[in-house]
Amino acid sequence: MNNLPYVIEGVTFTDDVAFAVDMSAAPGGWVRWRPFVNCVVGDLPKDMLADLGFDVSLPKIYIAGPMTGVDNFNYAAFDMAADALSCMYDVVNPVDLDREEGIVYDGVVDMDSYLASLDMKAIIKRDLEALATCQYIFMLDGWQGSKGARAEKAFAEWSGIHVVYQTDPQAQVSTAQQRKDTPVYSGVLNYFPQALRDVARCSKAGNDQHNPGQPMFWDRTKSSDELDALTRHLLEAGTIDTDGIRHSTKVAWRALANLEKEIENE
Repeated sequence: MNNLPYVIEGVTFTDDVAFAVDMSAAPGGWVRWRPFVNCVVGDLPKDMLADLGFDVSLPKIYIAGPMTGVDNFNYAAFDMAADALSCMYDVVNPVDLDREEGIVYDGVVDMDSYLASLDMKAIIKRDLEALATCQYIFMLDGWQGSKGARAEKAFAEWSGIHVVYQTDPQAQVSTAQQRKDTPVYSGVLNYFPQALRDVARCSKAGNDQHNPGQPMFWDRTKSSDELDALTRHLLEAGTIDTDGIRHSTKVAWRALANLEKEIENE
């Protein structure tokens, strides 16, 4: 390597950069230099960097995460992730794919009718085809509650695409002390066994209503106004709803749903 620094359009390339180029073939070595090249020298023509020996190609990464049931379909989180990842990856953002097709959710009044007007099978096919071109998939926080994100993760694992997490699922409860401080059985199940049975029956009734004949899953496209619905049922607390379920049970269900979403969005 040339020991003299390179200077192109006012940007200086020192020996450290030359060393980093040498390391680019090592496992994970691209992490050491690509942020510098893309972020500091991002506007320089790629052929000029290539002439200096830089591999200007970037690994592709697809962003997956919750959309339905999140304000403005979680576009802000997808865009923030795309911006942060663009230093190291060629980012495939499904939100941008939507925009290219004129699909926007901001300002939609009747969301159910708008979603019904979309060709969801075509959108799913489009997204999976885009994912298939990538080497990585980036899982936004809250992906566990998204049927689509879980399906994309399964497709990625099946296809040999590496999975990267915004937050490591194992890091959420990682130490012995943390596990002891989260007594799910003794602190929740053992406290409220009858109440939780009622909440489970409420979930089953909701699934039978909105997804008859389908396995249990939380369809967040249905009735996502958690706090308004909670309040409506709270006004009827102590009585039974027309479907035979206690209004208080529905208060508990809505409270849990709201809490789950709050924690996902932290």
